[in-house]
Amino acid sequence: MIPEEQETIIRFDESENTATVYSASKKVINRLKKAGMTPIAEDSCGATFITQKKCIKIKPFNRSINIGGINTRGRQINLKK
Repeated sequence: MIPEEQETIIRFDESENTATVYSASKKVINRLKKAGMTPIAEDSCGATFITQKKCIKIKPFNRSINIGGINTRGRQINLKK
């Protein structure tokens, strides 16, 4: 698989507290497994995982954004900045 095809997709909606993570990247799949996650589906192209939204954290530049809306101290954060 060429690098452009090795995508990772994080999907969630407001009605549930879970997030679905699909990855075709072996590097990302291995990191998720090493973190203790078990795929719900896996084939030759990639793997799908389910986790709590609060476990998803995106770090653009030097800022951390917690998708679940809870900061590391357990407080609700305002995502409307």
